[in-house]
Amino acid sequence: MDEPLTPNPSHERSARGGADSDAALDAALRAALTHDPPGFDPKAHYRRIREGIAGAGLRRWRDGWARWRELRARAWVPAVSFGLGAACAAVLILALRAGMPQPPEVIEPLSQVLPDGPPAGVVLQVRFRDDIALSTLRASLRAVDAEVIGGPSALGIWRIRVPSEAEERSLRTLAADPAVLQVQPEP
Repeated sequence: MDEPLTPNPSHERSARGGADSDAALDAALRAALTHDPPGFDPKAHYRRIREGIAGAGLRRWRDGWARWRELRARAWVPAVSFGLGAACAAVLILALRAGMPQPPEVIEPLSQVLPDGPPAGVVLQVRFRDDIALSTLRASLRAVDAEVIGGPSALGIWRIRVPSEAEERSLRTLAADPAVLQVQPEP
């Protein structure tokens, strides 16, 4: 057994010397592993590693905290400020809008509200042309001193009230009007 004991790959170990050379190699390795290399202090080595890890962890923690403080200063404060500003603007707009007078709704009723008492006058049914303007319709009604009490219905019939003493004159005037297709007293 003059050959030196050096570790070989496992495929060479089994091919060269068999079980005896493996046992000798294992014994040599165990002997080498029980002694530290010259000039190596394991406790000092582990102490340096532990200090490096602890220092890196503490630095990482401090850097992370500083990064979060910076993000908070850069992101959260402006976001909260924007939200509060938007809320204040909304309240201000609602307060100003509530104090402003609303424009009146323009509703132009074509019929008037019926009075509480008995109707004074005669009710006529009038059918106007479909293509007349509202101003022409009003002029025709003004000519006979009539007021609209209903209409137009689904058939286009308007119910108007004229004074009782002017019923015949109103019928003739409306029948002669080119805007009127049909006029008759209400049954």
